Amino acid sequence: MTKFGMCLIQNFSGTDKTQNENRAMDLIRRAVQKYRPRLVALPECFNAPYINEAFEPNAELVPTGSTCMKMSSIAKELGIYLVGGIMERDPKNPKTIYNTATVWGPDGNLITKHRKVHLYDFYGAVGFKESATLTPGNDITTFMIDDVKVGVAICYDISSPEFMMCYKMAGVDLMVVPMAYDHVCWGPKFWELIGRARAFDTQVYFAEISGARNTDISKYVLYGYTHLVDPFGHIMVQAAEQEEVLHAELDFDEVKRARREITKTAHRRTDIYDRYLRK
Repeated sequence: MTKFGMCLIQNFSGTDKTQNENRAMDLIRRAVQKYRPRLVALPECFNAPYINEAFEPNAELVPTGSTCMKMSSIAKELGIYLVGGIMERDPKNPKTIYNTATVWGPDGNLITKHRKVHLYDFYGAVGFKESATLTPGNDITTFMIDDVKVGVAICYDISSPEFMMCYKMAGVDLMVVPMAYDHVCWGPKFWELIGRARAFDTQVYFAEISGARNTDISKYVLYGYTHLVDPFGHIMVQAAEQEEVLHAELDFDEVKRARREITKTAHRRTDIYDRYLRK
């Protein structure tokens, strides 16, 4: 199978959307100049603070919004595949907002988009209610880079093992997951645990891309620690809390090796699972 390089961009997002866009594009350009990756990925809502009050004002149409146009342009300029999370405005109902990850090809065209399926309503130490502002999507999302099938999900989507199993059964080799875990509860407790578990569950490369810590500009402070996990559940590269660019070379024969050595799919007992999951 194919081998290619991937860069994960842990960018800092302030309150100015244009500055956030330009900052991210600069980091992409520098990453590509240094590492020459085929695929680059940005965080969830990378162009704005991750708070409900900022979702609607910064939402845009796909593919004609300002952030989309810049992502399209730089993907074409640099000849890369590019994934990045934004807030998407429904063209038929401007008040309907989706948490969306857009995927751009080396020709600058929009390949696909993933609308976050599982909205994050959490009432713990750091409360958040995405459903107060956002509308959920209703499907998995995949695209191809040569013979590699790439899956795209967003943050809380990966908390559902059933949803992640849909990607495995669809034949995905790499999961790209823009994220926005907080630095108090979900980040410290679950970030590494869920990333490694889902990589092992699905036996794929698993990329979780967070924004950098934003303590000074948001009441919802991002965790950071962007990382890439291999198909055996081992962390390959990991950032710290501040703005950072990660790079790794992916050998997709490792996906085949993981599935050959640990034959989990062949051992599935759907006769039992389906009996209970239908309830």
